[in-house]
Amino acid sequence: YRFGFFKKNINGVFYDNIKAYTDRMSGITEINTLKSFNNFNKICCDLYLDLFKEVDETVKTENIIIVPDEEIAFISFDALQPEFKRQKIINYSAPDYLIYKYCFSYAYSSPLLFGRSKRKFDTFVYAFAPVYNDSINNPLRQNFGNLKQTQNEIKSVLGYFNGKAYTGSSALEDSLKTVFGKCGIIHIAGHASYEDTEREFSFLAFSDKPGISHEDGLLFAYEIESLNICSPMVVLSACNTGRGRLYSGEGVYSLARSFLTAGVLSVVYSLWNVNDNSAYEIMAKFYEYLSKGEMKNKALRAAKLNYLNTATPMAADPRYWSGYVISGDISPVVKSYGIKIVQIIAGIIFVFSVFVLLYALKSYDKNNKS
Repeated sequence: YRFGFFKKNINGVFYDNIKAYTDRMSGITEINTLKSFNNFNKICCDLYLDLFKEVDETVKTENIIIVPDEEIAFISFDALQPEFKRQKIINYSAPDYLIYKYCFSYAYSSPLLFGRSKRKFDTFVYAFAPVYNDSINNPLRQNFGNLKQTQNEIKSVLGYFNGKAYTGSSALEDSLKTVFGKCGIIHIAGHASYEDTEREFSFLAFSDKPGISHEDGLLFAYEIESLNICSPMVVLSACNTGRGRLYSGEGVYSLARSFLTAGVLSVVYSLWNVNDNSAYEIMAKFYEYLSKGEMKNKALRAAKLNYLNTATPMAADPRYWSGYVISGDISPVVKSYGIKIVQIIAGIIFVFSVFVLLYALKSYDKNNKS
């Protein structure tokens, strides 16, 4: 690892840009006019100049770990732009986003990144896709509707890894808690809610089945932090799982951070509201690349690049693809045996060649003696 320090003078415009960026990504501000499109690109360039220009001019690697402070925690560096070019039409495929050059991962703090004890993990995936038919009966769940693509998302994930699907009435909070000690990958595709004042009350929502479940169907951050979870990776495919209360000098306390605190090695999470369709596409490719032995950060980047390369000019909007980020350990979940196989084959060929050579020399020697 290489660490660098750069001094920057930050003024009020910087914080205004961060707010404009996060409002835009969250869908709060207008997004469908040429003016707003160019304004957003200008903001992404200004943030690049403030946050990354010196790094870009110094580093010689594509792998970058961001340890963000304050509101920087809500920025996906993937979407920043080194140069602003005013466009004449709305085309989100046009900007030269940093994702094309760098592979970003994130860390909440050094203790949550370095020195984590690595147990023996499994690649078995426990995949959850809750339903929310009865959500109207609970005030905390009344804005949750069923998500059309979560079932397909789960199917695609389990198309690349052995695992078990928990869908419908089986996608219960009780069921999730039973897999926390099994040291496998956990994938949750559903709804979440965050609190930026009382951080412990951010939660993930599961199927609510009174009489079947012994839980309330809401897994709160304070519950997660109190658990000991054995997993190489938890994927939170839900809205705003990287949002929460900001603490000066400590960063943001989110659902994602709760899982890391509980012992999970790495967490994939979202910085804003996620789009159901793009989430399905990105997650499917993410697991495909993971199954091939890619590092977690590179697999996520490749999945987003694949989405970008196939998206329409409007669907290439960064709010649809750049919101998913990864924090923590980035090592592969699947060991790549490709290099080892090549080495073994090369070794066999070498040994065989030696035997052939020795046999030829021995035959030649016999012929000369006779």
